[in-house]
Amino acid sequence: MDTSNTVPLVVGREQIISNILTTLREQHGPGVLVTGEPGLGKTLIRHQMVREIGAGVQILYVNASATLRAVPFGALAPYLGGLAAGASAAAVYRSVLSSLKDPVETAGLRTGIIPLCVVEDAQDLDNSTAELLAQLAASGRIKLVVFSRNVPGPPQELLWLWRDGLLQRYDLGPLSAPQVHELCTLILGPVVTAAVSTTVAHASGGNPMFILALLSQSRRLGHLIHRNGVWLLKGEPPAPGMQLADLVQDQLRRRTPQERAALETVSLAAPLRLEVLIALADETAVNSLQVDGLLTVGPGPDTMVGLSQPLYGEVLRRGVPLGRQELIHREKLNLTGHDWHSVDQLLRNVSWALDCGSEVDDRLLLKAASIANRYYDPVYALRAAAAVSGPAFRERAVVEQARALMIQGNTRFALDLANELLTGTASLAVAGQAARLAVALRLRTGTSPEGLNPVADRWAAAVDRITTTRSSALGRRWEANARLGIRLLRLFIVHLDGRYQATRAELETIAAHPDAGSETRIVALALLGDARGATGTPAAGAQATRAALKMLAVGGSRFLKYQEFVLVRHSMCLVRAGEWDELADLQRQYLDTMPRGLIYFGGTFNLIAGFIKLRQGAARSALRELVPAVEALKISDTAQLLPMALGLVAWACALSGERDAARGYVEDFEATASRGSRRTTMLGRIHATAAGTAENGTPASVAELHKVADEAHSAGMLALGAAAWELAFHLGDNTCLPQLAALTAGFDGAEGRTLHIVAAAAAAGDPAALLEASDLAESRGYGLLAGACLSQAVSLLENSNETQKAAPLRRRLAALDAVLDGARTVLLTPPDSPSPLTRRERDIVELAGQGYSNRDIADRLHVSVRTVEGHLYRIFAKLGINRREDLNHEFQHRIEAPDRQPTSVSRAESLTAPR
Repeated sequence: MDTSNTVPLVVGREQIISNILTTLREQHGPGVLVTGEPGLGKTLIRHQMVREIGAGVQILYVNASATLRAVPFGALAPYLGGLAAGASAAAVYRSVLSSLKDPVETAGLRTGIIPLCVVEDAQDLDNSTAELLAQLAASGRIKLVVFSRNVPGPPQELLWLWRDGLLQRYDLGPLSAPQVHELCTLILGPVVTAAVSTTVAHASGGNPMFILALLSQSRRLGHLIHRNGVWLLKGEPPAPGMQLADLVQDQLRRRTPQERAALETVSLAAPLRLEVLIALADETAVNSLQVDGLLTVGPGPDTMVGLSQPLYGEVLRRGVPLGRQELIHREKLNLTGHDWHSVDQLLRNVSWALDCGSEVDDRLLLKAASIANRYYDPVYALRAAAAVSGPAFRERAVVEQARALMIQGNTRFALDLANELLTGTASLAVAGQAARLAVALRLRTGTSPEGLNPVADRWAAAVDRITTTRSSALGRRWEANARLGIRLLRLFIVHLDGRYQATRAELETIAAHPDAGSETRIVALALLGDARGATGTPAAGAQATRAALKMLAVGGSRFLKYQEFVLVRHSMCLVRAGEWDELADLQRQYLDTMPRGLIYFGGTFNLIAGFIKLRQGAARSALRELVPAVEALKISDTAQLLPMALGLVAWACALSGERDAARGYVEDFEATASRGSRRTTMLGRIHATAAGTAENGTPASVAELHKVADEAHSAGMLALGAAAWELAFHLGDNTCLPQLAALTAGFDGAEGRTLHIVAAAAAAGDPAALLEASDLAESRGYGLLAGACLSQAVSLLENSNETQKAAPLRRRLAALDAVLDGARTVLLTPPDSPSPLTRRERDIVELAGQGYSNRDIADRLHVSVRTVEGHLYRIFAKLGINRREDLNHEFQHRIEAPDRQPTSVSRAESLTAPR
């Protein structure tokens, strides 16, 4: 493992290093035993420990190796001087002792630590050396610091020391997902998308050595790219290269031939039942691999077996000769046939059969191609679909080929295939899939909503053509379901054009229609949730999209193609409803089940996370999500959300005082504003307009926001109207408040109700009501609204000469600044009234804030104590405080302003850097 850059690679090991140092610095404390598989950081922990233990500590290094394992005392050769070969154990003992400094000297005034003996690769230590080191440790002459693989473990003599309490044991495990992300940022740079770290974490199993190798390979092959200061994934992940293969083979070189054969079988056939593996491989070898942690055995009656490290399977499969693959495949088929009990098992079985040249049923091939597309593996999908030979399944195979080509970005060829299917198919199901695919492809090419109507017309014509030959009751029901699907497509086009109110009733009818199939219901519920969210009832919208998600879960792999379609709409409802915890859970579930999907869908997750931070008012935190989201969406934007993302990031920049960056993102928004739905584009425009205030002036921005609000309101996009008026309010416009209060009176969800209460309180100009509204907004997580209410209350009180009442609100506003990440709007930076303190009073405040007593202050200023007391009485009255501890905080709040330092790093790094 590369140790050239120690500091980053100790990520996740900081606490272990601290504990080791604490243990070793105890004069009569135990030594240390650190175990873990190769690559987890044992060597780096040793380097860091030696660096931090300090000078003056004697350290003996014992480097064991497999080549010397059979040589008695071979690992101690550097300390044996001129001893002849075959010297007695007593002579060796005396020779090693002579290498040690006097215990009194080493345990004296300088360190208090007796000599340390650091043992590397203790699993290869010869027994004689292990016995001698154990004796020295037990006698207190040395402290052992032992580093060993967990399999095979250290010699028994050292394990006995652990069991007797003479060694403190630390077992290293894989890095967690957040630790992998931290490691990626330290290696690559500060701005890394979640797709990068999540994909690497999944592929590496959290092993730092594999993480480094994967990052290096992905950079070299162009899968990992650096764009505008952001690290992103592009295209399909490459197969393990020579460096990774060598690392894996080195890990497995100690395994017996029977164990390697079992590992190869699992790599080819996993997941498979334990009883099947035992029939195919040596049972003793299987048990050994399970004990050593190389195999995972799942719970339940099926006891499915897999490899604990994903990379092992990819490397091992490539090394198994084709003839041996075919032999194992035949033996497995004799035991299990073509049965499969999980999606992973189906995909592995079909791929393995194709590798061996075996015949695979067209139904299985089609199923595998469909699932591969849902799991964003277009290369696999194209291979499986191309192997379908039966005429009855060719059209459905072409659908999967077109979908795989769409994932790869070959939009034109995919659209040609979809159009041919729609024109010539005799299947209602294929016609529906082709039409939906054609719509998705046209949206990716920037087609306007009106440009999608011909697709709906052609779908309707196909249904008319096909149903002229159908007369059965089942055929009529299929036809009814198809026509409901066509109607849903037309309603979807209406939504793209920003007209939502007129669709709600019809969508409710379709979702409950007796002839609607499961796919039709899923789409209807997703669109219904979208319509409810757009018209101000996102909580009700989330109920509909939640029902769609439940149907997806029940359907298993059948409906995975609708997962992102539903997730985007459900996420938008949850953001606006303020149900952020549920959204976080959903994203975690997606990451667990669809890691490859992040390559294409990861930008959307960053966007949603940034949107939430922005609603909370945490502008800097929002930038850390929105900046990488924008760059990821420029590469893959399946839901056409880039205009929205650009508007949001521009507003986050403006809130953070990053005027140049805000201007740049506003310009980027203007260049892409024609993409996406009218709703997401208008949401981007609202935020871009507010972000442009520094350039265009507040009156112009407020006027434009009113114009957009009126347009949204007249189109029925009530939530957008509220968003525009809310930002006008943050820009200092109070004329919008009556309209905002009236509009949000019928909204549901935490956000809608909070907006209504805030708008009503601000419109009334009542400080008490504003304080209550601020409390509500803060309790629900809307920090920017809470701050706006407090700021307005302060202004109202100070304008009424009620400074004593205003002062505690100012302190609350200052405390809220930590939540807001330094976000600043017109309302959050009202003109401060001049400090009412005289110069003498300022001096007294400064000294009192530093902890000086009244007597000390009097002595320093050469006045009487009574004079100081009189000044303090007047200061308390002027500042509206009654505690001495509040003096310095209040005074500093009034006279100090934050100072921003220019930086020379990239825009992305500058915007996402901690402040």
